[in-house]
Amino acid sequence: MKWQEIAKNRMAKLGVSQEKASEYLGVTKGAFNHWLNGRREPSISQIGLIFDYLGIKDVTLAADGEFFVGKSEASDHKVDYQAALSPRKRILLELFDELPDSEADDLLRTLEEKKQMYDALYAELEQKKRKKKAG
Repeated sequence: MKWQEIAKNRMAKLGVSQEKASEYLGVTKGAFNHWLNGRREPSISQIGLIFDYLGIKDVTLAADGEFFVGKSEASDHKVDYQAALSPRKRILLELFDELPDSEADDLLRTLEEKKQMYDALYAELEQKKRKKKAG
């Protein structure tokens, strides 16, 4: 099941609005709406925060990108995800795993902020390109 379906079902069950969830996550309602409707994809850590906020526990991410809640066939299979990583990504993961939790959280926050900044710059550049084409 896609993470969006799991989150939407749980939000409906709990009566949680997109506005309330986006406020908790520190993102705009528009960004959260884009995530839920598949127009943009949040990071795995952001999906984890969404699940945590909604009280969704015991989640398994299968190799095909599907999520399973609770015990599933997917959780019975061991997958070596590091085998699929490039040497550069493997080194980054090893370095990250050595950081204390607080520093790892700070690094993730910084990287997410930088990604948002670059996404905003990219969107602005695209908008300027469209204006230039139209004009």
